[in-house]
Amino acid sequence: MMKKILFGIAALCLAATVGYCQEKTSPLQLTIKSDKQVYEVGEEISLTGYFKSSSSGEIYIVKDYMPLKYCRLKVSVPGGNVFEHDPNPWQQFAGAPPSSYIALKPNEGIEYFSVKTKAGESMGDRDNWSSVTSNESSLVPFVAKGVYEIRFEYINLTPTKKDALKGIFTSNPITIEVFEKGKNSATVNAQRAT
Repeated sequence: MMKKILFGIAALCLAATVGYCQEKTSPLQLTIKSDKQVYEVGEEISLTGYFKSSSSGEIYIVKDYMPLKYCRLKVSVPGGNVFEHDPNPWQQFAGAPPSSYIALKPNEGIEYFSVKTKAGESMGDRDNWSSVTSNESSLVPFVAKGVYEIRFEYINLTPTKKDALKGIFTSNPITIEVFEKGKNSATVNAQRAT
């Protein structure tokens, strides 16, 4: 009986220690969604980024007329390269103040940005993409056929508002597939096989 009591006390102490050491949850949850998972070349791809407060109090985020100025899209392309899209990083880091901040109440969520491009075409200006994993810059996202993993980061390293969130916050990853017209995608083939 004494062993069971001691074992119970040890288990409670261990659980309390693990609970105390766990990383604090992020005050901001980021989610990226696409309008669908599989695209033929030439179809429009729509990506939307959402923010949700998981803080117990109000938090402030930048709401600029160019919201992607404070977000970085990261895309893993077929073949293993990872590319980042920084539309106007020089504006944020050169000290240009954001247009405004908005407050998010606890559990409040908003749509932060929406971007569209076409499968089989480069998204945005080629010069705004840089390869994270190689020096190869000839392949930019959504041009090649295959599976892409996409995520985004909200970046505000030098907030100008006192209570604004500071740091880098990362979204969930999603995957989409681009395939040639008239051919079945690997995703469609897998679904038909089941």
